[in-house]
Amino acid sequence: MKNIQVILHSNKEVTNTYDVIEGQLLNIENTRGVNYELFNAATGTAPQNIIAKRVGQDLFIILDENEGSGSPDEMEPDVVIQGYYGEDRGEEGNTDATGILVGLHENGKYYAYIPESAETQDAVSVLADGMQEPQAIGGEELACGAFFFPWWALLGLLPLAFLAHSDGGDDKPASKPSLELIKSGDVADDAKAGDEVAYTFTVTNTGNVKITDLSIADAKVTDIVFEGGKTELAPGESVKATGKYVLTQDDLNAGDVANTATVTGKDPEGKDVTDVSDSSNPADEDGKHNDPEDNPLGKDGDTTNDPTVTPVNQDGDTIEYTFTVENVGNVTVTDIKINDAKLGITDLALDKAKLDPAEKGTAKATYTLTQADIDAGQVENQAEATGKDPKGNDVTDKSDDGNPTNGDDNPTVTPLTPTAELELIKGGEVADDAKAGDEVAYTFTVTNTGNVTVTDLKISDAKVTDIVFEGGKTELVKILKVRT
Repeated sequence: MKNIQVILHSNKEVTNTYDVIEGQLLNIENTRGVNYELFNAATGTAPQNIIAKRVGQDLFIILDENEGSGSPDEMEPDVVIQGYYGEDRGEEGNTDATGILVGLHENGKYYAYIPESAETQDAVSVLADGMQEPQAIGGEELACGAFFFPWWALLGLLPLAFLAHSDGGDDKPASKPSLELIKSGDVADDAKAGDEVAYTFTVTNTGNVKITDLSIADAKVTDIVFEGGKTELAPGESVKATGKYVLTQDDLNAGDVANTATVTGKDPEGKDVTDVSDSSNPADEDGKHNDPEDNPLGKDGDTTNDPTVTPVNQDGDTIEYTFTVENVGNVTVTDIKINDAKLGITDLALDKAKLDPAEKGTAKATYTLTQADIDAGQVENQAEATGKDPKGNDVTDKSDDGNPTNGDDNPTVTPLTPTAELELIKGGEVADDAKAGDEVAYTFTVTNTGNVTVTDLKISDAKVTDIVFEGGKTELVKILKVRT
């Protein structure tokens, strides 16, 4: 009886798991609105055969490991589901009643336990009191998988065929080859056309067989190399690979680099096993998989398989300014200083102590972006240079943006890339013993995944009412949680 479990499924969730202990009767109180999965943790599949017996309102289950120890009447049950045949079972169509016994076949699909006799009256769900019947995995695949499947919906599927297991029976685990690929990129804050983006790929064997001949294909990333030349993985093992991509001016103009990669390997039978990359950002998840790697150039970013976001032009990033002062007069100018209120600089000296006619000097300064700059989509500023002529008189000039088409002494405008994006995650919590009239508490987590402030937040939900933002906060720069 080692490794056998009874798993309760409801609304796409596992609500409880019970271990069957050899020599002990497992008592489970019936739960409305669930299916009961029988699972052998050693093989990763369901027991192929069981015996179901009804005693009053209770369902007794004799697992196949007990076969050969006597007639069914002499066998001791391993599991009892108390109240399985309770009054709440009601009439056909009552989807709030108890579900069925299900199991995972070695082909990776869920099926119900159906009577070996193929007679409707011998089905687990409608056994007469005192009756017991052998049951086996079979019939049509349950499209609902391990989700709730009402007992009465099974009756229309009889009679049905049983499913064969591979040679070796339940002792041979089902082959489940699977890979997962996570991709992340790193872009410098001051990235420009021609710079390289360094990408890291993490490949994990999420199946139960060895995968060999690993390779990664990416339409944009080149020179992909596995660490240590490792191209095979045992179950649960991971390996990293690196690659590079050269930024283009089109990338910078678009504001990001978004793309996915595909990993391919071979299972022991020589069949291809593939996975499309997901991003390394957990905030990207929206329930999907295989999202492109999105390296924003000027924005923050996003399902498993989501874009991976490497932000540029975010709050706290910097702009480096270069000031060029030219002596356009006919006398030497000394003691030249630069002032810029936006940058907060006063009396910034040039790289030269004096400028002769037609001579130029330069100075540099760094400005740290604020959220207000990002929201505005630009940084506008103007500096002023002041020096002394040979007679000690001030000589001044205000900075120009260098564009000859718009006149002289214009402020310099540095454009930023504002990106307004939100992500909403919704979670609900239902009590195990929930009944009609009970409330379900939902929590909504709103994340500003862009790089600008978002205001006037509100959430609409066709079923959930009384949605209240924590603290009444409806303006978002960082993560915000709301509750009902």
